[in-house]
Amino acid sequence: MIKYKILVSTILVVIFTIGANAQDTTAMLKEFNKVMSFAVQPYMHYLAYTKMQATPVLQVQDTLSMKGEFYKNETDLYYSNEQEEMYIQDSFFIKVDKNKKTIWISKVDVSTKDRMNLLPLKNKDLQALFRKKYTISKTVVDDNTEQLNFETKQYFDSISMVMMNVGLRYSGKNFLPQLLEMDVLMKQKLSDEQMTQMEMADAGAKNAVQRVGGDNYLMRTQKVTVTFEDVDNSKEKAVQIPSWKEKLNYNTVKNEFSGKGIYSDYEITKTF
Repeated sequence: MIKYKILVSTILVVIFTIGANAQDTTAMLKEFNKVMSFAVQPYMHYLAYTKMQATPVLQVQDTLSMKGEFYKNETDLYYSNEQEEMYIQDSFFIKVDKNKKTIWISKVDVSTKDRMNLLPLKNKDLQALFRKKYTISKTVVDDNTEQLNFETKQYFDSISMVMMNVGLRYSGKNFLPQLLEMDVLMKQKLSDEQMTQMEMADAGAKNAVQRVGGDNYLMRTQKVTVTFEDVDNSKEKAVQIPSWKEKLNYNTVKNEFSGKGIYSDYEITKTF
């Protein structure tokens, strides 16, 4: 799941930092920003269904199917999936790991909020770094739906490269996202030592090696799809945000936490 977050965060940052001179492209980037800024509104709720596939599959983490839920009620945040829950509420950052049966509690600071921020849109260094690396187009899917497409400009002389094709489908009326699709092609030239290691690996790893112009390359593709449902930016929905108090007792005098119900046997770590 962590790898998935990093991949999605990186791709979203890369897309946003595209630079272009054409007026229509600039307008489309503004439209993309308008769609993806939905999560930073004061009130928000959505469900996200994520699927990740890789060819060839080299490890278990290469495949993923996950449902996530996100709430935002002004400064309070909540995110959950099958494996964990995270709260930023009452000046606490609380992470519940259902697999490890652990609860991590710390005080909220700037770095904590940064970890929950998937779109650092004001990073000018990143904007300059990725400037003019992508082409962008827009298509009309139907009367109510539009799609922005981003495609990496190909540099065939690159020894190592990552090429991404990204499509963002959204409502043309309220600019709320419906589907985010990402196709990633990774190409990396292998040294003799790396090639020896690949030959000792399983069949899946060997199938990822291709010989091009007398050199060996690691070639892999990854596909990530994120389907958004129940997107709601009303205060009425946002106030339904789950509270950490449903799972934890807090003794303010002793500054101690204890789990409730099925969480009573969870190991609790407090960093303050």
